Amino acid sequence: MNEHQHKKRLEQARQTGRANNLTKKNSSTQKTIKESKEVIKNISNPVSFFSLFFQMSIFTDWMYGVALLAAVLKDILDLLEVTGIWYIIVIVLTFCVSIFIALMMLLGNSVNGVGKGQRKMIKSWLVLLAGTSAELIFGIDLLPIETLTVIIIYLMLLSARKTQQQILNAK
Repeated sequence: MNEHQHKKRLEQARQTGRANNLTKKNSSTQKTIKESKEVIKNISNPVSFFSLFFQMSIFTDWMYGVALLAAVLKDILDLLEVTGIWYIIVIVLTFCVSIFIALMMLLGNSVNGVGKGQRKMIKSWLVLLAGTSAELIFGIDLLPIETLTVIIIYLMLLSARKTQQQILNAK
């Protein structure tokens, strides 16, 4: 093989490699967008929303109930923030409750075993991080953001279960 043919094949291999990397990135992004649309579709339609309740399991979802209880108590204690001195305690409590919720999510995901748990877990943690960040903004933290965060995470889990069940039923 001469040098010109070698350079030509090398350039073709590089082009093919770049194209493969681009399609991998695009397919991953497209999967995330598709999953997000499924969650929104499941939540926005009243019939689909109420069908999510059939995905609940008392024996494997108790961790999310405990996390919701901690979030509700924390949001009630947010009202003490206006006293001034309690502001520091509320910030520390926000971090402690968020860590507790993250641990409950970790425990819940290990028990539930929803497919592709790593990706679902990262999405749930990003939602929790966004909720915790919003809780640290003075004034906005008086809203029940931590409670809404736990509810959104739980709805994401129920939607993933519903999608997984639909895939299994289609087979």
